[in-house]
Amino acid sequence: MKKDLAFGRKPVILLVDDQPRNLQLLGNALFKNGYDVALASSGPEALELIEESPPDLVLLDVMMPEMDGYEVCRRLKESKLAPDLEVIFVTAKTQKEDILQGFTAGGVDYITKPIQIPEVLARVKSQVSLKFAKDDIRAANRKLSRVIENQQRFLSILSHDVRAPLYGLNNLLLEALENADDLEKGDLVEMVKTCEDSSRRLSSFFEDVLVWARNEAGGYEEKEVPFSLGDAFHSVESLLLPLFEKKRVKLVSAIDEGAAIICQSNAFATVLRNLLSNAVKYSDAETQVTVMGEILEGTVRVSIVDEGIGMTAERIDSLFDPDKRQSTLGTGSEKGAGVGLILCQSLIEKMGGQLKVESREGEGSRFSFEVRRYIDEN
Repeated sequence: MKKDLAFGRKPVILLVDDQPRNLQLLGNALFKNGYDVALASSGPEALELIEESPPDLVLLDVMMPEMDGYEVCRRLKESKLAPDLEVIFVTAKTQKEDILQGFTAGGVDYITKPIQIPEVLARVKSQVSLKFAKDDIRAANRKLSRVIENQQRFLSILSHDVRAPLYGLNNLLLEALENADDLEKGDLVEMVKTCEDSSRRLSSFFEDVLVWARNEAGGYEEKEVPFSLGDAFHSVESLLLPLFEKKRVKLVSAIDEGAAIICQSNAFATVLRNLLSNAVKYSDAETQVTVMGEILEGTVRVSIVDEGIGMTAERIDSLFDPDKRQSTLGTGSEKGAGVGLILCQSLIEKMGGQLKVESREGEGSRFSFEVRRYIDEN
């Protein structure tokens, strides 16, 4: 019976020996104790297997024809095929000079023949445990690096893209307070509308940045649920319709009847809201933005098509690079922080899709992605 080693997945051990009997003995013992086993009968074959699919640990015989174990280990370390892959030598050579030569070649441990299975299992488990612990530490370091990068980007965005709008909003409010008695009612109403519009944009911006930061740090978790694409569109439409009406841009739905998807509903709504906000931002009056939902075999392709100002190929290439982040004024001089599309790309990738962009300067743009289709079998 295979034992549960509690590693999260079955470790893979590569056995290298020119004697089939030794491979069978060790292979059976490791397999019965919960390991996956790969076999190689020569040094060159072992190096080839490692290059194709690195194991978690190598048990390497020393005395083999053509290429001995020491040479295999040296080549493995020099080639950097798998720089973190550890090697345990298995040999009948027990002299101190032989053991020292093994460690000098890059081995991490030594098992002497005749083989004692309990000893082999103990040494293998020890090295595999260390390997998995190192993998966890490296993964944690990568995650921490992403968190630090996001913090730096977040602070940069706050510094460059929030300070100016807040400063302008503050000045406008001060002007209204200081000149309240002299302002005409119409002027005061316009100032209040401007303040409301600025505060709404800032609120939306902060929401997007926080979702983006949580998502990049791995903290944005949401269960997948099935829902109608049309219903999702109408929910977002009700929020954005005032913006479309203000710019006199028509919002049109061309969603296939019965189009249903399964994904994180809040994440999807965030994506749709950002893509539609982006589309209307770069659209002129008397044009239209169309939301399409095309039912495919296993997915639904969602597309947002506008008749706006479009983009150059160079601009498209820089859209999703945070280090090249830039914001272009909209057709109504709307400002933005340039993080909405980066957030959309990140959330769509978590849904298993990819955000694609097609655009021609002066003709408009199409943003599209595919989401897993939901089919009600009841």
